[in-house]
Amino acid sequence: MAAPHAAGVIALLLSNGTELTYGTLSQFLFDSATHSVPPTGGNCGGIPETQYPNNAVGYGRINAAGAVSRLLESRK
Repeated sequence: MAAPHAAGVIALLLSNGTELTYGTLSQFLFDSATHSVPPTGGNCGGIPETQYPNNAVGYGRINAAGAVSRLLESRK
């Protein structure tokens, strides 16, 4: 169910910057992701949960407010 959330955040970003490319959109999403996923001590594919991106949660939890804030800050 991450796809609807990601699509919504991308729509928010594009409504504030129609000139954004795939690369800049993904960078705003990756840079603003929250790394507060509780670790279980697991290791998936040789990558520990404390390293981001990892095979369990990728870059972390999507953060809409953080992504839009980064976009607006980049325009100053």
